[in-house]
Amino acid sequence: MAKSNSLVDDLFENKTLMVIGGGILAYFIIVKPLLVKVGLAKSSDQIRNDTAATNESAWNPNFWKTGTTGTLLLHQADADNYAEIIYNYFGVFNDDYNSVLGVIKSCRTKSQVSFIAYAFLQKYNKDMYSWLRKPDGIDPLDGLSDDHLAELNNYVSKLPPYIA
Repeated sequence: MAKSNSLVDDLFENKTLMVIGGGILAYFIIVKPLLVKVGLAKSSDQIRNDTAATNESAWNPNFWKTGTTGTLLLHQADADNYAEIIYNYFGVFNDDYNSVLGVIKSCRTKSQVSFIAYAFLQKYNKDMYSWLRKPDGIDPLDGLSDDHLAELNNYVSKLPPYIA
């Protein structure tokens, strides 16, 4: 019998490659999504959300202080009001994500988001981003979903830093 030169034929003849390829495929299609679902692995959104609140981030309550003359902020009363809306976003049966989204989308710069985080810290002695992720730290179901946090992070990342 003539020897085959086809790559496909070679792959099918080599069972080891088939088993390894099948195992890799099964991991990414079946195993990893299950691990993410039960909390033993992190999704790409979770990884991005974990790194969103760095020192250079708009979620940092001191980011706005690094701006120069002309940095766009909010009136203190507005920042306090927005901080209160964010503080009260979660409920017993459902969270009011739309109110949080409305507050964040009213901001025209990262410095404004940071100023709200600053007002939140002053008013409630809590980090605003951590609060959005898990408000009271008791119920594992509290807090915004990874998808909602990713949407907020995506919006904020596109804002200009200080001046609109």
